[in-house]
Amino acid sequence: MINEFLQYIDGDLFQRKDLIIFDIGSRDCEQSIEFYHKFPNARIFAFECNPNTLPICRKNIENYQDRITLIEGAVCDYDGEITFYPIDQEKTITTWVDGNPGASSLFKSSGNYDCIEKYVQTEVITNCHRLDTLMEKYNIPKVDIIWMDIQGAELLALKSLGKYLNYVEYVYTEVTYISEMYTGQVMFEELHDFMLKNHYIVKNNLNIGQCWQDNVVYKNTNNTYHKDKLEKQGIYFDIVILLGPNDVNQINRQLEYNKKNIIGYRNIYIIPYDPNIHFEGCITIPETMFPFNIWSVYNFHGKTDRGSWYLQQLLKLYAGIVIPDMLERYLVIDSDTIFLKPTTFIQDGLCLLNYSDEFWGEYYLFMERLHPSFKKMHANSGVSHHMMFETKYVKEMIEMVRKQNSNHYFYDIFLYNVDKNYINTSGASEYELYFNYMLNYHSDKIILRKLLFINTGEFDDKTDLYKQLDLDYVSVHWHLNANK
Repeated sequence: MINEFLQYIDGDLFQRKDLIIFDIGSRDCEQSIEFYHKFPNARIFAFECNPNTLPICRKNIENYQDRITLIEGAVCDYDGEITFYPIDQEKTITTWVDGNPGASSLFKSSGNYDCIEKYVQTEVITNCHRLDTLMEKYNIPKVDIIWMDIQGAELLALKSLGKYLNYVEYVYTEVTYISEMYTGQVMFEELHDFMLKNHYIVKNNLNIGQCWQDNVVYKNTNNTYHKDKLEKQGIYFDIVILLGPNDVNQINRQLEYNKKNIIGYRNIYIIPYDPNIHFEGCITIPETMFPFNIWSVYNFHGKTDRGSWYLQQLLKLYAGIVIPDMLERYLVIDSDTIFLKPTTFIQDGLCLLNYSDEFWGEYYLFMERLHPSFKKMHANSGVSHHMMFETKYVKEMIEMVRKQNSNHYFYDIFLYNVDKNYINTSGASEYELYFNYMLNYHSDKIILRKLLFINTGEFDDKTDLYKQLDLDYVSVHWHLNANK
């Protein structure tokens, strides 16, 4: 019976080792047993409350209890007791030889179906449970497949998932068109609207208006289980990109490559020089959200051409503090930097910090002016056009600097300590500052690595040079472009 459904699911489900399947309204557990054979790694939970069929369920799964668990009771939107209406298998008029106990329901028959089957129901009180309650009881983190046939109570079951509705991959369910088979049951339109609002789409062809009942296969297009799991483990991070006017023409290419090659990111936040600039799939953050602006730079150093360069450094350091709902870890990528191959930024729960061969002595003098303990801690440099920041350590670093400098605002201290002799060249580096701070105070919280990259004036995705050099990324600088 499940074979038709299987054609609509992704092939990788058959190989998953942690597969979870819910068979809700099991009747006789026959479909649970089918799933048992089709998915050798699956844990299957069968839900049934009909006192007339529970003995059959128990008997049928005797040899399958290593992976099939029978949960006795109705599925509902609350925990407690509920009235259930089993089919009287002897009095019901039906073509089913067994009297069709599968037509039993939490609702009374409407009589609208009497021309096909005439249901006679009895009445019992049974225990009932929410699905999220049971998932927490049995330590079930997510559900890959819900196979459901509960005669009009489908919406009650789906709502009882609570937050776990986001952690379901596929839902197979029976739906009703035209008129109620049971008084008070959910109809297709209401159920379908609920599923669409929760990011599910239909995978199979429906026969709307051509029959009383139909089977629908829904797929979740926004399953957040793996995202949320990674986030809780600290494996997930956000991306922050500062965008100036010189890089507007190449940002789309940068986004194309980096979305494809950066592994483990959640959101991309872009802080553009113009707040009206937006990019599909990215979140625009206006500079006005920050407690400083370009005039903060000018107040210390006049209207220098490098003013926006120092402003961007402060925006990067403050991003995790200012941007709402940012993850603790965030990857800052220069807007001219393009990753060429799949790249991870967290290993064994620790941030990977890249180093380069760049050396600029003024950066280290600047660091010591901020705080006398801020020393150069590595033979190489932390300046490599991107940086994995952790907000708690950025805050800690900022607080150290403030205490050393009479609790003035960090951004004022930062700008004040840029040597005026270097203001129009390179008088400070946020990357070098954070890189050496982490080596000095939290070296056990990071892993150093060296990715291969080059600085260039133009990006050529047709050249073989990048592959020949085995480059991980390139930085395409406007000032190196001969055609600028």
